[in-house]
Amino acid sequence: MNHTLLKKFIVTIFTLFFLLSEGFSLSEADIISPSRGVWANKQPLVISTSENAEIFYSTSGTDPAVTGFAYDGPVLIDQTGPIDLRIVAIDDKSNKQEFRISYSVKEEFSNDKDVSSFISSLSATPVIQYTAGDIIEMPSKVMYKIGSNIEKTSFLQGQPLQLAEQSNVAEYIPCIVAADEMKWRFVIQTAGKMMGSFAKRSVPFEINEWNTFKFTGKKLIYAIDDSDWSASTSSIYIDRSVPHVIRWQSIIYSSENRIHSFALPPTPKIITTKDDKGFLTFSISGDAGYTIGNYKSPSSKSIQIDSGAFSSVTADVFPGDSIEKNATFSVYYDTVYQGKLSVPLVIDRRPPEPPEIISSAEDNFSRKAVKITFSAESGAHIFYSIDSIVAEKNDNKNVYSIADKKMSDSYLLLQPYKESAIDYNITAYAVDAAGNKSTTNSYKVQIDNFNYYVQSQKTGVSEDGSKEHPFTSLTSLVSIINQSEKIRVHVNGTIKGDTAPLMLSSNFELIGSSNAHIILPASSQITISNASIVIKDCIIEKTTASDYANTDDDSAVHFITLTDSKADISDSELIAVFSQTGTAIDMNTSELSLRNSGLTVKGNTYSSNVNAYDSEILVTGSRVTSTADTAINFSCQNCKFTLSETFCQITAHLGRIAELGGTVARFYNNTFTGKLSEKRGINPIWQDAKSSLNEDTGTANNGF
Repeated sequence: MNHTLLKKFIVTIFTLFFLLSEGFSLSEADIISPSRGVWANKQPLVISTSENAEIFYSTSGTDPAVTGFAYDGPVLIDQTGPIDLRIVAIDDKSNKQEFRISYSVKEEFSNDKDVSSFISSLSATPVIQYTAGDIIEMPSKVMYKIGSNIEKTSFLQGQPLQLAEQSNVAEYIPCIVAADEMKWRFVIQTAGKMMGSFAKRSVPFEINEWNTFKFTGKKLIYAIDDSDWSASTSSIYIDRSVPHVIRWQSIIYSSENRIHSFALPPTPKIITTKDDKGFLTFSISGDAGYTIGNYKSPSSKSIQIDSGAFSSVTADVFPGDSIEKNATFSVYYDTVYQGKLSVPLVIDRRPPEPPEIISSAEDNFSRKAVKITFSAESGAHIFYSIDSIVAEKNDNKNVYSIADKKMSDSYLLLQPYKESAIDYNITAYAVDAAGNKSTTNSYKVQIDNFNYYVQSQKTGVSEDGSKEHPFTSLTSLVSIINQSEKIRVHVNGTIKGDTAPLMLSSNFELIGSSNAHIILPASSQITISNASIVIKDCIIEKTTASDYANTDDDSAVHFITLTDSKADISDSELIAVFSQTGTAIDMNTSELSLRNSGLTVKGNTYSSNVNAYDSEILVTGSRVTSTADTAINFSCQNCKFTLSETFCQITAHLGRIAELGGTVARFYNNTFTGKLSEKRGINPIWQDAKSSLNEDTGTANNGF
C-alpha cells in the first residue's frame, strides 16, 4: 500500500476513535475565561479541570497540538483585536476534546475617574486573588454581573462584593463590569483565610469508598473485630453501618509483639446548616474524629475547597451570584481517607428579574378601567406600589399612595376618577424564594373618561379625543356626552360644526383655550335636556346661511334650548344670527347663570336673547344685545331673575330690555340702551301685575 494512503488511513481511524470516545475530562463549562464577545480589557485563559489532563492552546487559530502552548495555570493572553482561541485537552485515557472561542479586545477605560481607577485595579493581574471576608469596593456607577451562567443573567447596580469570612470555597468566578457602553471581563479566584490540617496517619490498610477494605501491610497480619488473624491482601467488603476495630501486628511471633488498633466508626452524614446571611456550613455528624477535605472533581460539577482537612466547610457566593451544585467532600477519620460524601449545595444571592407589568391600556392612556397583571419568575412574590395623582379643584394635585403591597390577586384594576383625569404611577419588584429582591420596574398610565379634546388642526393619527389624539369635529362628542355621567370638553382653535342638531342629555363642561371658537351653521340647534352644562372661555357662534358654506337652511328659531337643565356660562361669547326670527336661549324649568360674558342675537323681524318659562336667571357683569325689527333682551314668565352690572342694548324699531310676567326680579347697577326708530316713550322694563321688581337701583337708561 502507498505509504501516504496508509498514513491517511491511520490518521482517519485514529481521529474516528477519538470522536467516538466518551468521558472527556473537559467541557466548555470548565473554560472560565475567555468568553465570546468584545471586551475592553485583555483576557486571561483560565480553565477549571482535573490534574490528569494535558491542555494545549493557540491564539492564532492554528492547531494547538502542533504550534500551541501547554496550559499549566491561568495566563494572560496579551493580545488585542480579533483572537481565535483553540484549546485541545487530552485526558489520562488518551481521550481528546477540542474547543474554539473567538473574541475581540479593544482596550478602553472610562472617562469617569472612579470607574477608571476600579477597572485599573482589577486589570493588574490575570486573575484577581480574593480572600474570604475581604471587600471588593465596586463603585455604584458601574453595572455588573457575576458567577455561574453569567452570559444569560442581567446586569445589576455596582455594589461592594464580599464573601463570608468563614468561606472555604476555592474557585474561579467570572465577573463582567459595564459602563459607558464598554464591558470588561475579569476572573476572581477565591480562597479561605485558613488552610486545613495536612497530617496523615500511617496505617497498613486502605479504605476505598467506605465499604472496601484492603490490607497493605508487609510482614503483618490483621483482624477485624473478633475475626481470625489474616495476612490476605485481597479486598473485602465491610458493613459500615456499624463500628469496627481493625487490629494488626507483626507476623513474626514474639511475646513482646505489640498489637496496634484503629477504631472505624459507622459512615457519618453531612449536616448542612444555613446562616441568616444565606451562606451554608457543612459538617460531619457522629464521631468527632471525622474531618472533610476537598474532592478533586474531574470537572466543574462539584465545588472546590481549600487544601487540607476541616472540621467544617463553609460555602458562600458574591452578591448577584448563585450556585447549584453537588458539594462532594473527601472524608477522613483520624486523618485516614474513608470515602466521599455528597450533598446538594444551593445558594442564591442573585436577584430575580424585575416583574413585567402588563397593561390592558394602549399608549399609556385609557378611557376605561385598566387591568394590570404582572409576570415574574416562578415562585417569586410580587410587591407593588401605586401613586394615584388626581387634579381636583383649582388644578391642585392630590396624591393617594399604596406602598409595598404584596400581590395576592391575579390582577389589579385601576379605576377612572369621577370628574378628573387620574395618573397612576406603578412600581413593582419581585422577591424570590431565597429572599432576593429584584430591581423595580415602573409603568405609568392615565385614565381619563372625563376630559375630551377638540382642536382645529388634524394630527395625522386616529382621533380618540385624548390630548395627544384630539377630535377635529363635534360630531363624535354627542354620543360620548350622552353616554357619560359627566365629561369636560376642551376646545382649542376654530371648530366648524355640522348641520345636524345637537341633542344633549348628560352633564358636560365646554372649556376653551387659544381663542376657542365654535362656528355652527344657520340650521344648527343645541337642545339640552335634564343636564347640567358649563361653558367657559369660548366663542360659540351660529351664522346665517349666507355666512356658512354648504347649507342654505335657516329654519332654526332657537339656538340653545334648555329643558329641566342648568347652564353656567362664563367668560364666553354666544352669538346667534337669524335671517328672520330667533331666540338665542330658550328655557323651560331651567337655570341660567351668565357671568362676564357676551350674548348677542340678530334677526330681521324678531330677536330675543333669552325666553324663559318657570326658570331662574342670573346675569352679571355681562353684555346683552339684540337687533331686529322687534327685539327684546329678556322675556320671563314665572321666573326668578337677577340682573346686575350688565350692559343691555336693543337696536330695533320696537323693543324692550325685559318683559316680566309673574316674575320676581332684582336689577342693580345696569346700563340699558335703546336704539329705537319708534320713540313713543317705551319703558325698558314691562311687568304684569303678578310680577315684582324687588330692587331697581343704579340703572342708567339711554334711548328710552
